[in-house]
Amino acid sequence: MVNLKEIEEKKNTLKKTEEHLKSYFVGIDKVIDKIMHNIRVWYLMPDLLRRPVIINLWGLTGVGKTDLVRKLVKCLNFSDKFCEMELTNNGVSTDVWHRSVAAMLQNSNNIEPEKPGILLLDELQRFRTIDEKGKELLDVKFQDVWTLLSDGKLPHDANLNMILSTLWDSKKPKKQKTQETSNSNIPVEEDTSLSFYTISYVKKALKLKNSLEEMNTWDENKLVSVIMTTIESQEMFEHDDYSKLLIFISGNLDEVYTFAGATDDVEIDPDIFYKQSLKINMLDIKKALKERFKPEQIARLGNVHIPYPSINKKSYKKIIYKKIQEIINNVYTKYNIDLTIDSNVEKLVYENGVFPAQGTRPVFSTISEIVDANISKFLLDAIIKGKNKIKVYYGKGKHNEKNCIKADIEGTNYEFPFEGNLDTIRDKQNKNFDLKAQVSTHEAGHALVYAVLLGKAPSQIVNVARSSSYYGFIGEHETCESHDFLIKKLIILLAGRQAESLVFGEKFVTSGGRGDIIRATQTATEMVRSYGFGESLSKITAITNPDASMLNTNIEDSNKDIEVLLKNIESRSRSFIKQNIKLLKDIIKELMITTYLMPEKFKEICARNALIVEVIDSGDILYHDYYKKLNAFLED
Repeated sequence: MVNLKEIEEKKNTLKKTEEHLKSYFVGIDKVIDKIMHNIRVWYLMPDLLRRPVIINLWGLTGVGKTDLVRKLVKCLNFSDKFCEMELTNNGVSTDVWHRSVAAMLQNSNNIEPEKPGILLLDELQRFRTIDEKGKELLDVKFQDVWTLLSDGKLPHDANLNMILSTLWDSKKPKKQKTQETSNSNIPVEEDTSLSFYTISYVKKALKLKNSLEEMNTWDENKLVSVIMTTIESQEMFEHDDYSKLLIFISGNLDEVYTFAGATDDVEIDPDIFYKQSLKINMLDIKKALKERFKPEQIARLGNVHIPYPSINKKSYKKIIYKKIQEIINNVYTKYNIDLTIDSNVEKLVYENGVFPAQGTRPVFSTISEIVDANISKFLLDAIIKGKNKIKVYYGKGKHNEKNCIKADIEGTNYEFPFEGNLDTIRDKQNKNFDLKAQVSTHEAGHALVYAVLLGKAPSQIVNVARSSSYYGFIGEHETCESHDFLIKKLIILLAGRQAESLVFGEKFVTSGGRGDIIRATQTATEMVRSYGFGESLSKITAITNPDASMLNTNIEDSNKDIEVLLKNIESRSRSFIKQNIKLLKDIIKELMITTYLMPEKFKEICARNALIVEVIDSGDILYHDYYKKLNAFLED
């Protein structure tokens, strides 16, 4: 019989769980919706399940994959039915002794066969069954995970010798020893009861239904009798049924999140990575998994693949606000002190804690460094003096030009010089006017030609970045790879060098364009050797290519074609800049007084120079008007 009342109560629990998760996590409501949808049958009517429910969570580090599963477990009251593992090719990080998932589960005190439970297989990217060349890896541990994911059935680890050995080591014959006291020698009987571990192990190994409390009362004869009866029944040798498990698989796939390696790109607008991440779908994920697993293994992961979005700017700000509010509430609860923190402190945390490719962890550590560490100074003073109101600010100090963390404790003012780690780097670079002039000129060249050729504003323009990899950049939109767009891309790439040459002179052009030259060479090479956009229509490759016998190997001639193309592009790039010198000067002037030049401001500068550009979303892809051209062709 279906217990409708119980199901209704579970529905309410699911609803409350969803609300709690959405109130706790920021920016992943759609992820939570998908998870809650896929666990409904498992939670409401687990008896219907014939195989485990598998949910795959993929995303950058620090976006809340593992934390969400743990919070879900707690909300559903499944903490005593939850097991967490990290599979690697060197073993499970939490247990190096086992070679199978079956052994891990059997030795878990939480997961039981034939009963609902939750299993988290975390950081799956550390586990692979094929190497980087696609060759199968031999003697890989935990190969039974694929059996578990298939139908939930695992061979039971029923090692009779191990059972008897465990009992022998734990159950010693009763004997007496003498305890000396001040008055007499008193015989004392040693404790010979089985340990909790031994009882638990024997219960699971023999698949006994008896409680641990009951087993603890058994004598040796009873235990031997139960073992013999169980062996004769053969039940202990049957497969364990984990078909009622909810299995979460979690990991980072850098092949899909291509910007995951940009760990020092603090200047990149988080919205750019966010919009790129929204394009990731199940097909992208399965393609990436082919680099680690065989096709039949990927199939056993199922089709519930949920990609996490990268964290956008709005979410980062909300996370910072919430964490600071938690600090404020905690101070009031513990010390009855009314603490207010100025929004400039939140801005300070954002500027120094947001690394778009690294998620929330740097933000939380920055909050600890900036807020927690400084609040403690003011809090202690307020407690000692019996004050119950503290206002915290960030800005220039009264008696010096340095930035300070400041506090007003009921009329008494305090300030401590403080500069964020990243702000210190930028401040040092901004004072180097020669560096700023060179970078501003270089990026102005890129931005100008971008606007002239594409009619669009770059998604952002940054000069004197805090990254160790570069000093500045412009945010580019993705384009379709037509001949026209690829030529324009080359002209834009070489425009930075040409701007430097025109402003400073050929002898003073810097090596700052080396990355541009590399990208331009790669693009030109693809055009000539792969896309058929050069003198040769054939695919050109090196003689060392395994498929060289079926391809054109005339590398030398194609090298000349690539160089001719790039020299022609360089000339055109220089020409575009010379034709728009006044616009170049206006862009440089603006960059010299700012760090970021955002699209709307750039649009204004262009408009003053009679150039109309459009501001479009950073995630938009630029295409030619192919549909219009097709209709014109069909109607002709």
